[in-house]
Amino acid sequence: MNNDGAKTTYTILLVEDEPSIQMLFSFNLKKAGYRVEVAVNGDEGFTKAGELKPDLILSDIMMPVCDGLTFRKRILEVPELKKIPFIFLTARGEEDDILQAYELEIADYIIKTASPKIIAAKISATFKALEKERSKVVTEVQQAADSMGAKVVPDEFPRFGGFTIKHWHVPFKNVPGGDFIDYYPIGEDKLAIILGDV
Repeated sequence: MNNDGAKTTYTILLVEDEPSIQMLFSFNLKKAGYRVEVAVNGDEGFTKAGELKPDLILSDIMMPVCDGLTFRKRILEVPELKKIPFIFLTARGEEDDILQAYELEIADYIIKTASPKIIAAKISATFKALEKERSKVVTEVQQAADSMGAKVVPDEFPRFGGFTIKHWHVPFKNVPGGDFIDYYPIGEDKLAIILGDV
């Protein structure tokens, strides 16, 4: 959910070289309510991941130009992309393949023979787990801020030289902390405005 209570539309980057598989999973994921962007190999997937910052990456392993394992390794080298949940969707079901994939910090490993409904359910479960974890972290940060009496903006707007100074502050994704603002009178004719980014 976003700030106004509306349902969030998650963006999924599907990295798959086979056109029929692209169409099948794009259709079913869109039907499940997701926005889907497609790349045909790991190189294109890496470029699109950087541009789109999707909410989840769903990738095949066996692809031309840049395979899924190499693609995942490249994603792990970029801090802002590393945190995106990554799921392999592949025909490779051998134990060694699965174990090698999980060593790359993936969220799940799905065999392509699974039905589109099962795949959509696994993706939904991944998003729910992430939201639950995020909610827990936000609650803990909020409790910590409350216990310290920490405030990032003043309770009242200052008046100075006949003017009322106003500001607005919206925490990123409702997580407290980060930026702050405060006002300090310096004598009768000066007011210091402090802006901070922690």
